Amino acid sequence: MKNLLYLLTITALFFISSCGDETKPVETEKIEQPIVEHSIATEGETQFDPKKYREFDMAPFELNAVIMIPKTYHKEDDEDGTPVDRFDQPEIVHNEGEAKWEIRMPGHKDRYWHMEIDDWGEKTQTIEMIKKEHEGQKNIFDFIYFEEGDGYIRYSKVLKSDNTTISEADAKSMPNHHFYCIKNIGGSSLVFQSYRMDDFRELSVKEMLVAARETK
Repeated sequence: MKNLLYLLTITALFFISSCGDETKPVETEKIEQPIVEHSIATEGETQFDPKKYREFDMAPFELNAVIMIPKTYHKEDDEDGTPVDRFDQPEIVHNEGEAKWEIRMPGHKDRYWHMEIDDWGEKTQTIEMIKKEHEGQKNIFDFIYFEEGDGYIRYSKVLKSDNTTISEADAKSMPNHHFYCIKNIGGSSLVFQSYRMDDFRELSVKEMLVAARETK
């Protein structure tokens, strides 16, 4: 009986000792794991990627500004017949003497890249003014604001339903996105916005917005 108790005691001590040894590597492994830092940037905030855009001088079209357009290419034969990459050129709609411009990119549907520019001269324009304009349309549309900063706003404009108000999550997936951006260049107040006669998807509007914000 004594021998049995002795064997049981030795076995229990060996088991406890083994468990203790197993926990040490686990604790060490946890300590050595890198600490992950979470970004404090606002979710959905539009960031400018210079690799995707190139400068385009609007001076030949009576606008003293250099805008950003997508850096897209097409194949074209050189003088010796060698195929080379050429930049896609924007299509500019502008009537001489008018203070309004439309910019489209060939190769893309208008719903992808189609913005307007209005030159208000010395007349001040503000984001509060466009929001007030939206207030006057709230009996017809739901406006959901996704992003707002110094001189710009990105939002969704959705026709009201008789049954319910659309949720923010549903609005993000719909092609009802727009942007409005104000830049003061050379003493003139320039307003950039998505083409007013059309609606766009969220990604398209983000790309146009970052281009407008980088205008100089």
